[in-house]
Amino acid sequence: MVQDVVGYVSSKARGLVGACQIPGNSDIAMMALALAAKSDGDSVLKNCSMRPEATAMIGALAQLGVAVTRQDDSVTVVGGSLRAHDQGIQVGQSQVMLASIAGITAGAAFRTQLEGSAKPGSVMDALRSLGARVDGPMGADYPITVGGSGLTGGSHTLSDPDTAVKVAFFLAGLDAPGDIHLVQNAAGDEDLEVLLKTAGVGFEKDKEVGKEGYHLVMSGGARPAAAMHDLPGDPTAALYLLGLATMLPRSELVLHSVGNDWKTRRALELLRRFNAQIEIQVARSESKFPIRTVIAKPSDLRRTRIGAEQASLFLDEVPFLAVMGTRASGETVIRDAQKLREGDVDCLSLMAQNLRLLGAKVGEMPDGLVVQGPVSLQGAELDAGGDSRVAVALALAGMAAEGETQIAHVGSLLEDFKELFSCLATVVNAKR
Repeated sequence: MVQDVVGYVSSKARGLVGACQIPGNSDIAMMALALAAKSDGDSVLKNCSMRPEATAMIGALAQLGVAVTRQDDSVTVVGGSLRAHDQGIQVGQSQVMLASIAGITAGAAFRTQLEGSAKPGSVMDALRSLGARVDGPMGADYPITVGGSGLTGGSHTLSDPDTAVKVAFFLAGLDAPGDIHLVQNAAGDEDLEVLLKTAGVGFEKDKEVGKEGYHLVMSGGARPAAAMHDLPGDPTAALYLLGLATMLPRSELVLHSVGNDWKTRRALELLRRFNAQIEIQVARSESKFPIRTVIAKPSDLRRTRIGAEQASLFLDEVPFLAVMGTRASGETVIRDAQKLREGDVDCLSLMAQNLRLLGAKVGEMPDGLVVQGPVSLQGAELDAGGDSRVAVALALAGMAAEGETQIAHVGSLLEDFKELFSCLATVVNAKR
């Protein structure tokens, strides 16, 4: 696996052997960074993601006067106070970043302007339920201005779990004098709850009588304390690493710090539908996050169907799932992924073309792909069209192909997946 002036060169690997800690979950990293910014003292975030969105979050905190330093895989955040910033803060496409920045600034004495493309409606509604002052232009989502008025205790109801809304609501609630109530009508992830409890915030969670959901209450006037947060891993990285290990003939991969969030749980279910041979050991991190150690071995993969909610959840990973289909016995069908045809690059068509060059049997549908397996992939000259989702799928496919695979136009591959490739480098076995 090397990068050169042409793009990226991927060579055949015999297996993934050994243990590595999975790169950190970027959404949880952004929540933790925001909470640390509101905490008194120096908080340490272990296994903090350095994906572009998490790095952007660190930059946004710097604009608000929060010092963040990094050493190895840990980040130290000097929290306790925020300061006004006279220019707009960019939140990009990330709902969690929008929620995190809006949440910590909603109760500030100053006004903060936010720019971006993440849909703000439900997040801003949650802030308004606490009395937050939120202003935006008529007929457009941005710019949004928050802050400049005091908050009050309040309540909000979620019909479906929504991480961004939950993050904005409880982070803003840290500046409200009264208790904060959230009714969540279905079970959801507990990552923010673990972060708050580790920071010493009074937090209770009770099952709603006769319902699937929960009533969450945070004590009014809570002031989080600096803490050490040992963060769980990224679900996409887990899917890539475990999926690749099952495709290679001499793998015995041990992944530490695999998370227990919704997407990770569904990723493990999906791998098992492919007949991936994985063993899961349950544990908790130092800061009480539920985590897993997952062991993956070579597997006789079998066909599966991916569509509807699953296709939506793993949309960005569909190119790699198509690669897994090349090693699965039978016909793997991927539907409801038509969004991958939108934008500058038609990812579905691009993946079909490149997989055929590798020797795969692939058919296209308007909303997906049909992959016939198993086939023995052969190294080839490929073109990722500047899309990092396609590029990473092809790079991993090249590790399962005979010979050498050259990939042109890899876009932001090594920026978006830097931590993934660092982890791979420690376990890839190219010689056995």
